[in-house]
Amino acid sequence: MVGKPSSAMRRPQSNGTVERPHSNLFDEHFRVEGRRTWFESIPEMQTALDQYLHGYNKRRPHQDRSLNGRTPAKTFIDGLPKSRTNKGGDKTET
Repeated sequence: MVGKPSSAMRRPQSNGTVERPHSNLFDEHFRVEGRRTWFESIPEMQTALDQYLHGYNKRRPHQDRSLNGRTPAKTFIDGLPKSRTNKGGDKTET
């Protein structure tokens, strides 16, 4: 059947991992910034959102089980394949 989610996607643990950032975005950004700032345009709203997301992803350590106190950006970078040098001296991705 096309479009049927795998069993791993239906686990409550997976649900929380996906729902937490949505909840944080709503509670910490939209509720707070929406009361603090009167936005005149969508680009103004986008700028405020970009600033929040930069802090959320790059400066704020997270308590999620899989992040172990790291930021999402650090976790992503740590998960990238390490480059290595081949016999010709060129760097290659593994």
